[in-house]
Amino acid sequence: MFLALLRKEIVSHVLTLRFGVTFILFLLLVFASAYVTTNEYRRDLDEALAANRAAQADLRRAYEQGRDTGDNFYTVFYRQGRKESLPPPPLSSLVQGLRPGTPAMVQARAWSSEMIGRGGEQNPLAGLLPIPDLVYVVGVVLSLLAILFAFDAVSGEKEAGTLRLMLSNAVPRDQVLLAKWVGGYLVLVAPFLIAVFGGVLYAWWKGALTLTGESLPRLLVILLIACLYISVFFTLSLAVSALTHRSATALFLCLLIWVVWILVIPNLAPVVAKILRPGYSPRKVDQEKAAVRSEIRLRMERLTLTTGKLSYGTEIQEARDKLEREEERRLQQWDRFLEDSIRRQRNLTAVLGRLSPAACWTYAAVALADVGPGSFRRLEEAFRKLRAEMEQVAESIRPSRDQPVRSFKLDQVPSLRVAPASFRDAAGEALNDILILAILNAVFFMTAFVRFLRYDVR
Repeated sequence: MFLALLRKEIVSHVLTLRFGVTFILFLLLVFASAYVTTNEYRRDLDEALAANRAAQADLRRAYEQGRDTGDNFYTVFYRQGRKESLPPPPLSSLVQGLRPGTPAMVQARAWSSEMIGRGGEQNPLAGLLPIPDLVYVVGVVLSLLAILFAFDAVSGEKEAGTLRLMLSNAVPRDQVLLAKWVGGYLVLVAPFLIAVFGGVLYAWWKGALTLTGESLPRLLVILLIACLYISVFFTLSLAVSALTHRSATALFLCLLIWVVWILVIPNLAPVVAKILRPGYSPRKVDQEKAAVRSEIRLRMERLTLTTGKLSYGTEIQEARDKLEREEERRLQQWDRFLEDSIRRQRNLTAVLGRLSPAACWTYAAVALADVGPGSFRRLEEAFRKLRAEMEQVAESIRPSRDQPVRSFKLDQVPSLRVAPASFRDAAGEALNDILILAILNAVFFMTAFVRFLRYDVR
């Protein structure tokens, strides 16, 4: 009985114009997304590799020139420094995440290191529109198509009279509902998987995707989460259709929920987080740090006046050292205060955003692709470590009065080391979002099941 009902649902969907339009849209959107993101990935990767080769050559040239003139320490550590471009993560050819907003390179010198943004090297108009990667296509377009596929699954058949005719033959209602869900979902997700398979093949053919190591399991889990996310909206539409008796009403309610989940909540979450967890802006913190520096400088200038000691005496030098340590401690406190403020605001934004399944899908996908907030934090930690190592190495081999020239090797210059998240860590980071999507599926299906058992088919 169930197989006959399932066959009927699949055939009824496949023979409609809606299925043909959906299949074509899937192919066009996914292929277009793969084409855009793959070519952008190849361009960024080629530019990063070329820039790193050029920077390494410049560093070696500066090292040789400085050694010839006897000034290679200052030439390497103060003038040249180490410049490294950041290549794109392996799965960013399909999932962009925070990649467009991350720094393009780092510049590390003895006492002046910085992360350099992309600036105007890209099209300035690109920021006006989101990049149509897999996350965007699934999160916005496919969720809407899932609603349009199932909003009339129950109420539409009641209006047509076929539901009453089918149930008059003593067909179990639970099997009817299960066949509607399985048949409709298979017809919806099959074109999506076909289109994704073609997009992955294109990215692999262009050399923008390697299906080795951890890339393949990460990609498979991302696709499973995408199917789970699409199922949320499909099951929601089925539940709404079982709660109403007219297709127009079901469509209106489904579109209203879609607008709130896709457009309202994700965009309001950062605004509400700023209101509930206000914090200092970086500009305000910079002003406070400048005030600390001014205060310490004035206190240093007044040392000889208040103590009556000579400016080059031992006691004065010890007092200066104490003030410098106090200045460093207070500046670090302001840095920690700003970091804590941003972290609290970011965590609240993530919690509020998870009221929408679209945010859950996005967080899970970028975590597995290693292009989310976790990857940005690891980059910041690696940069701080590089800056500390550069200062430490420069101080250890710095020429002194007793030894004005010190020799060193080029491999002593520290380099940036960003450790990617392992598959286990990435899956653990995405686990909460996966559970939320699974719970939503269960709640909507149980709602549809309970309601359909008492549905009035007259």
